Amino acid sequence: MVAFGDRAMITIDEYDRIQFLLGKGTIKQRPKTKEFAYTGLIRCGECGAVITAENKTKVQKNGNRHYYTYYHCTKRKDVNCSQKVIKVEELERQILETLNKISLPEDFTRWAIEVLKEENKKESTDRRQIVSNHQKAYNTTLNKLNNIIEMRANDELTQEEFITKKTELGKEKIRLQELINDQDQQVDDWLEKIELLFNFAETAKKKFHEASLKEKGMILSCLGSNLSLFNGKLGISLQKPFIYLEEIVTTCTSNSFRFEPLEIGEYNKKTGSSEPAFSMMLPGQDSNL
Repeated sequence: MVAFGDRAMITIDEYDRIQFLLGKGTIKQRPKTKEFAYTGLIRCGECGAVITAENKTKVQKNGNRHYYTYYHCTKRKDVNCSQKVIKVEELERQILETLNKISLPEDFTRWAIEVLKEENKKESTDRRQIVSNHQKAYNTTLNKLNNIIEMRANDELTQEEFITKKTELGKEKIRLQELINDQDQQVDDWLEKIELLFNFAETAKKKFHEASLKEKGMILSCLGSNLSLFNGKLGISLQKPFIYLEEIVTTCTSNSFRFEPLEIGEYNKKTGSSEPAFSMMLPGQDSNL
């Protein structure tokens, strides 16, 4: 996974799912005898058992047949669980409500990506300085390694002292080398993931209407974790950065906001926000991304 701080922005699995949904990749899944979009993704909010699905056929007196798909608790953890069934149509209506919360206007999406890229460029000087500092520390560590080798050769260090210092400096050398190598790659990955997420937010609602059963399940799983169903209500704990996207959408759709191609600082003045949600997506701004 690619991370800024101590947690990943999105995991590799989440990245692969979004890539697939945007038509930029493939993903392997085990074949199913009966395919339902959301089985295995949701748990019962009352007893914690897995939510399953089944098809039902209703035959009217005139011979007409109607087919329904229901989701319900398996009751494997509690046979007395009181949760009732929910039709797939109602479940998907609630999923679309969540997608509405993160659906960005196309013009805003294009602008936001460009703004974030520009802000990223502004920070490139700081990043170069960080890399330079890491390189200096790396060179210093190499010199220290060379020094202790000479000191051991001159019997200025015991064998035990030499091994201890060499082990410590060796670990520091590896740590600094990883920091130097990862810096540029992290930024490239961050830019790719940001654009992928904004594009997903722009198109997810439309794709959901047209999606296959497998794709619908993947869209839901991309949105968040801890999916639960309780009293007919689907609970979705949106994960970052979708939480930020929801804040952005709320701002964009409020009566007080009219989209203009503003810089981040001007956006702050216009919305009254001292730290807009999308600026928190810059690398290093939030360690939980």
